[in-house]
Amino acid sequence: MNEIQKLIAKCYIEGKLSFDELADILGYEEAKKIACYKNIAEASFANGLA
Repeated sequence: MNEIQKLIAKCYIEGKLSFDELADILGYEEAKKIACYKNIAEASFANGLA
């Protein structure tokens, strides 16, 4: 993932972009991957696994 994609993903994770905006910018498949990683990380923190 190039630096611009990383910055866009970071904006999504920080809540600055919606999923739809993320998908419009990076494409639906890439957006799904990022959303999945975000959900896994959030669940890990919630369960005290991180």
